[in-house]
Amino acid sequence: AIGLTVGTIGVSVATVSADEVRDGSTAASVTLKGGELTFSEIAPTIAFEDITLTGEAKTVGTKAIAELGINDYRGVDTFWDLLVKETPTDKSFSEQGLQIKLSPEIDNNGIAQDVVVSSENEIFAAGKRFETKVNLNPTLDVPKDLTAGTYATTVDWTLKPAE
Repeated sequence: AIGLTVGTIGVSVATVSADEVRDGSTAASVTLKGGELTFSEIAPTIAFEDITLTGEAKTVGTKAIAELGINDYRGVDTFWDLLVKETPTDKSFSEQGLQIKLSPEIDNNGIAQDVVVSSENEIFAAGKRFETKVNLNPTLDVPKDLTAGTYATTVDWTLKPAE
């Protein structure tokens, strides 16, 4: 014989009253401290093409790309200025009539202008925020009456918050 069992399954529903629900919140905060405004890269040398004197003035470019890298992690939306000047040495460029000209190209958030490098600090580029590359695109103007020899100078870069 086959037996048949019949049963009842009971279901109970528990209700939660609004008085038993609890909410909470937690405040979250962070302090962001501004970082530094620094050079990430400075061209170690600017080597111009060799020149053979011919009795004519010449303009020559460089043997390699000359770049500056700038990191601006100050966390502010203000500009920085990049200045350049020549610090003359014995047989320096400026003493001999040689002129370095910069025709800079700048990426992200920057502006630049052509400049003739002199002994006075002059702004030639400005930018803001994060990483920036400045291709200097230097050329050298050489007068026709220069004496044969090797000439050197020091080019100084100053990076500072814009005023």
